[in-house]
Amino acid sequence: MGYIEEFRKTLPDSDLRNFEGFLTNPLLYKTKAEEFSHWELSSEDMNEISSFPNIPLIVIARDTDVAVQSWIDLGLDIPVEEAVLYEDVWRELQIDLSNLSPSGRIVIAENSDHDIYLDRPDIIIECLQSLL
Repeated sequence: MGYIEEFRKTLPDSDLRNFEGFLTNPLLYKTKAEEFSHWELSSEDMNEISSFPNIPLIVIARDTDVAVQSWIDLGLDIPVEEAVLYEDVWRELQIDLSNLSPSGRIVIAENSDHDIYLDRPDIIIECLQSLL
């Protein structure tokens, strides 16, 4: 089943048309390509920062197992090993990000994929409340 087909069951027609328009807009992929092409420069910029402020920092991460399954379900012929490797590296980067602040921490949103705010709004609320 295609990615758009998955949402056909849950989205009203008007939202589905907007969603389909978003996913098929060439500007989306141009923007993604530009983002990827600038990763090295962005990394260099971040490495030049002398120190990160001691502020509360919560990195909310998706569930690796759910994310790997999502890669497989997309039907893009991504080998399982590659999906696992991608998610493992992504998790390492998230841990590194959480360690930028002495007050940083990582929270794993179990049973959630990329859209944590939809899959696990309770985690978002819990993290926000912890900052109050």
